[in-house]
Formats: sequence, structure tokens, C-alpha cells
Amino acid sequence: MTKKRNTVFITMDPTALPARSTKGWEYLLPCDEVEVTLPEGDTLGGLILDGMSDGSGVWVYLDGVGKRFFNAEQNVEIIAVRKVARPEI
Repeated sequence: MTKKRNTVFITMDPTALPARSTKGWEYLLPCDEVEVTLPEGDTLGGLILDGMSDGSGVWVYLDGVGKRFFNAEQNVEIIAVRKVARPEI
């Protein structure tokens, strides 16, 4: 029988955290309706097309603009306003 050992890492530097810790984009699924707030302050409606599994970026179809890719380093806020049904796991 082998013993399992858990390791806990503690950091005091919030910039060292992975992008998904602050954005939460890995929980967005294709066809989720979203509101995207751009750095200029404009808020646009859109639809999630695809996303990186680690939450580092998403493809969004923005109403009146077209398809755009946003990465976690950009100062963009994406909020789901209507989510598609989530699969039972």
C-alpha cells in the first residue's frame, strides 16, 4: 500500500496566481450568452464560441462587431447572462 501525500503551495504574490483564479473563464461554455465590458467602458452582448480549457482565453461573437479572441491578460470583463445547460458529471 502506498501513501498519498498532498502538497500545498502558499504564495503572497497575487500576480503569481494562474489567470483562471481571477477570470473564471474556464467555466464558460459555447453558446453561453455574455456581456463583455471593454477597457473603454463599452458593454456589448455576445455569445461564447469556444474557450481555452485553462481559462486563459475565449472566442466571443460580439453583436455588431464579429468574432474576437480575448485573453486573460486583457482588461476585459466577461459575465455570463444566460448559460446553456451544463452536462451532468
